[in-house]
Amino acid sequence: MGPATAKAMEEHGIHPEFVGDGNNPEKVAVDFSGLIGNEAVLFPSSSLSKKTIINALPTDIEAHYIAVYKNALISKKIEMAHIYYFTSPSNVEAFHLESSIPASATVWAIGTITEKALREIYPEREILIPDKSLISELVNAVNLAR
Repeated sequence: MGPATAKAMEEHGIHPEFVGDGNNPEKVAVDFSGLIGNEAVLFPSSSLSKKTIINALPTDIEAHYIAVYKNALISKKIEMAHIYYFTSPSNVEAFHLESSIPASATVWAIGTITEKALREIYPEREILIPDKSLISELVNAVNLAR
């Protein structure tokens, strides 16, 4: 989980012991595995989860996945924009059901997994990734790029 999910949990009285840092799930898995030792871990996730962190954990860690909500892709034609911001592979997939990114647009991806999904469609395109998975980081990066 990232800082935004941690904040939402804290608003409900749950204080996470670990918050992933950055957009690299493999690094988050390494950081997390150093904290959990021999404990079994449950990953409540989306029905469309790529299970990237679970799959990057060492094989001796007992990790369990459970889908706790379903994502639905919505097909909708999107008007042309100057900046496109994708937050997940399913976000990329849903967007491309009826829309495409013009050559002149700037493209942002939250994390390496979302970047990979975009590269499958736009292999030659420059795709920017903010340092952290926060909207505020994206806003700062866009402002610096101007």
